[in-house]
Amino acid sequence: MYKTLIKSLTKKVLSKLRLKYIPKALVSEDYQVKLPSDFFSKYTKNLNIIDLGSECYSGEMDASYKNLISHYSCNVYCFDIQDNKTLKILAPGSNFISIQEAVFDGTETNFYDCNPPAASGIYPPNKPVWDRIGLPLEIKKVKRIKTKKLDDLIPKNVSIDFIKLDIQGAEITALTNGADVLKNVSFVQAEGDFIELFEGGAPLFPEVFNFMKSKGFTFFSFGSLGLFSLAGVKRILGNGSPEFYHNHFWSKQIGFSLGIFYRGPEYFKNDPAKILNSAAIAHASYNAYDLARLILTDGVKYIPNGKKILDEYESLLRKNNLI
Repeated sequence: MYKTLIKSLTKKVLSKLRLKYIPKALVSEDYQVKLPSDFFSKYTKNLNIIDLGSECYSGEMDASYKNLISHYSCNVYCFDIQDNKTLKILAPGSNFISIQEAVFDGTETNFYDCNPPAASGIYPPNKPVWDRIGLPLEIKKVKRIKTKKLDDLIPKNVSIDFIKLDIQGAEITALTNGADVLKNVSFVQAEGDFIELFEGGAPLFPEVFNFMKSKGFTFFSFGSLGLFSLAGVKRILGNGSPEFYHNHFWSKQIGFSLGIFYRGPEYFKNDPAKILNSAAIAHASYNAYDLARLILTDGVKYIPNGKKILDEYESLLRKNNLI
């Protein structure tokens, strides 16, 4: 009885302070705030997305933009060297353009066709490292391919908002040869390895981080971390905790990551539509309501009726006890 009373009083006090009572750890499914994904749909028109290494031939869409295209009108340019003719993605209001090309630097190079397919790419896999993390790998064949530059594949009149890259170490080269495309982009999700999964000079995450920073991007978070076990020990994933707890065993060797980078509103001060698209991506793709609010707060002076939109968004956050 007393525990129930204390719990009730605690909730009331926290409510007055605009805080939320959390009965268990923050990572528990008992505490998950999910706002309506379509909040920005009335303030945006078309969003343009590039998916490099899309695997869209499987008929699946990448999780980084799945929620976004379900609630907003989008054009998605899906690139993969493998056959994309079986593309089956259905998203009302969105248009998928499937392009069977290898995006790199425009030269001819080797392509390593591997099992598992996720390891296939322009850089040769470092087989001993894959073995060490418990993912046996087979190079099925090596073939010569002609690569294309990203700038040569996207129409000049198309302004891209979001780029997702998962091309096994070729991310920096692809973006370097897509400089014209990149200059209008507000969000990039790029794979970056923490161990040498690939040979031949494939860059690691610190190099990806520095490259993105040099292009005016700020690092926000990780879309995911590829965690593995060493020395043949069984791979056991953690419980979804944002911290690396060490009070029990789970796989902690970071193999790769999906880094999320964004440009702030100041970069797009002459293009308010880009700022709103950026807020929509933060909100709908990543449920990053804090980042969406920051983008609106910093960009309000550049957006017509910006104060009204910010007030509406803050009202939504307040209604859900997030501010």
